[in-house]
Amino acid sequence: MGRHHVRACADSPDIDLVAVCDSDTRIAGSVAAEFGCAATGGLHTLAENIDIAVIAVPTPAHADVALPLLETGIACLIEKPIALTLGDAQRLETAAKARGTPLRIGHIERFNPAITALRDLLAGGHTLKRVTARRLNPARDRIYDSDAVLDLMIHDLDLLWFMNLRDDTHRKPEISIQSSADFHNAAVTLVFPDGAEASLSVSRETVSPRRDLVIETNSHTYSVDFTSRRVTESSGDGQRDISVTTADALRAQLAAFVSAVRGDTSDVADATAATHALTLAQAIRDAAGVST
Repeated sequence: MGRHHVRACADSPDIDLVAVCDSDTRIAGSVAAEFGCAATGGLHTLAENIDIAVIAVPTPAHADVALPLLETGIACLIEKPIALTLGDAQRLETAAKARGTPLRIGHIERFNPAITALRDLLAGGHTLKRVTARRLNPARDRIYDSDAVLDLMIHDLDLLWFMNLRDDTHRKPEISIQSSADFHNAAVTLVFPDGAEASLSVSRETVSPRRDLVIETNSHTYSVDFTSRRVTESSGDGQRDISVTTADALRAQLAAFVSAVRGDTSDVADATAATHALTLAQAIRDAAGVST
């Protein structure tokens, strides 16, 4: 993800890419050479030379990397989740508020063109009945720094509130684990106080990928296939396809982050929204007996 972020920064007309920082100086040097910027292995050399930072390090390191930057007044966009623990999330939020430093979290599905189209459809007001979401990925030969709930399911937990499907952030849903959960798999049903349900399943061990979302309301059913970027609306009047743009989510997120730093309106998740998603994810992990 770090390399993808560097590419987006290099392409942005609003950003001067100053440096790439990585504890592995070989990686930093290689990426810096590719994109024409400086390379460094330590943050201390950057503080006086940058205005913003994009942090794409392993989740357990989010707080330790971001805190000194936030305390110096450098705006940060941190990859999701905001942190590995709620304690670290609070440390980040407190530091940002104390200095008035912009802090945003990369819940990138907010900028998925399919979600943008779906959010517009839901803006008219609907009574939610049920949400079904699946994020199923094939097994990969890589090291994961967090379990599937924090890695995958947290996307859909954030979308429930981002799309205004839920606004009762202070009332926790009932959590029911639907199958045995482990580091790479989880399936859960959330039952909210008004009776609406959300069934979420994630896996990093399936044979073939599948990423879809179905939202059932009192009058319509909306379906999203993230792979094909197809959005459909079904009702008593039949079914229709919804137009979806080809916008790049990562670049759209970066542009919105720059807008936030400038004081403009932004859909990038702030620390409060990201911590809310992490709180619900932690409740699910606790119910499932999953730990990183």
